[in-house]
Amino acid sequence: MDYRQKDFLAKFKDASKYLGISQNELISLKIRENSNHQEYKVLLDDLEKSGLSITPIDGSLQGNGYLVADSDSKVIIVEHETGLEILLSDLGSIASLLSLPAAILFYWEKTKSVRDRFMHRFNDDRGIESRKLDNKGQLIEEILPRSYFQMKALFNANNEISQLKNEVKNLNSRLDLLEKKISKQTKKVKK
Repeated sequence: MDYRQKDFLAKFKDASKYLGISQNELISLKIRENSNHQEYKVLLDDLEKSGLSITPIDGSLQGNGYLVADSDSKVIIVEHETGLEILLSDLGSIASLLSLPAAILFYWEKTKSVRDRFMHRFNDDRGIESRKLDNKGQLIEEILPRSYFQMKALFNANNEISQLKNEVKNLNSRLDLLEKKISKQTKKVKK
């Protein structure tokens, strides 16, 4: 086993505990680009302002780790000088699997574009490094195209889904009130 395999096993072991999943259900997405602590601070501030919960975590993450959560799902982001890493469940629903990473990548792009407005960091050919463990604990690595997440579209779709959920919740509340009124009237009629 080479040193990278050992480091990833330790990282996946610690991260899986925070996410409440097995190590084989975990996937690591890494965006390779030089980054600094200030950029991560801006990212975390933006994510918190957007309503996400941010909690610093410890472990063998090879960088500063943060648990990022909304009401439906959670992921871990890791601060590296070599770029942002997102650790998440590989087996989650499509909506939860993509919504948080899409939001994180949206704000990361925004943070990076403030620093260097002339580079199109998420439109280049470098891709996103994907890492996971197979059933035997062996590290599997592949490069995903950056368009894989269709970040802006997914972020907007996530906002639309949240709005629709709120509308359904409001409709359900109104329906409950109507049912209660009908029930009261039915009781009065029976008396």
